[in-house]
Amino acid sequence: SPEGSRLAFTTIGEDGLYRLWIRPLTSLDAQEAPAARGAQTLFWSPTGDALYFSVERSLRRITDPGSSYQLISDFPRRVPPLGAWIGPDQILLSHRQLTAVAPAGGGRATELGDSYLWPQVLPDGKRLLYLAYDKRIGRFRLRAGRFGEPQAAKDILETDSRVTWVASTQTPGTSYLLYVRGGSLLAQPFDVEQLHVTGDAVPLAGNVHVFQ
Repeated sequence: SPEGSRLAFTTIGEDGLYRLWIRPLTSLDAQEAPAARGAQTLFWSPTGDALYFSVERSLRRITDPGSSYQLISDFPRRVPPLGAWIGPDQILLSHRQLTAVAPAGGGRATELGDSYLWPQVLPDGKRLLYLAYDKRIGRFRLRAGRFGEPQAAKDILETDSRVTWVASTQTPGTSYLLYVRGGSLLAQPFDVEQLHVTGDAVPLAGNVHVFQ
């Protein structure tokens, strides 16, 4: 969760259905969210007060493990796996076959022509990190820019996986990009204001598999 106190994850039961679980990081006891059975992807709201998840072609939301779900929006194809808030009530979702904006409180999703794979809003609330697949090199490029202005976006690095921006918990003002390349999980120092890497990537783990 955004404040770092809870973990949400899915498992597959003997019946083949995905199940969503939530547990505090201070405990090993997880509580299932029955209303989220069948959930395949999930992401937290920015404040951590809700979990958004997909079942088949619908995006849904729960506020706690015991609550019933709220239908947010139906999609013409499978729901992209990650949502990024590009406004107080607008969620951007994108994969190779579909990019759409859905009202966070519920309503009809609007399809877009531009693609923003694995979007993440940066701390200024105005710029995004996202991926674009480059057929020439057979991998993704991380890009940074404003929503709706893909022609002005800046290329940051090449990657085999999604990229996550994280702030350092030990050194205030320092941040990193986490990503997989060549089977290694890497952490690379990143200037989030000027949008460029500031040092070499450091390997954190090896033999890491990624899914296209």
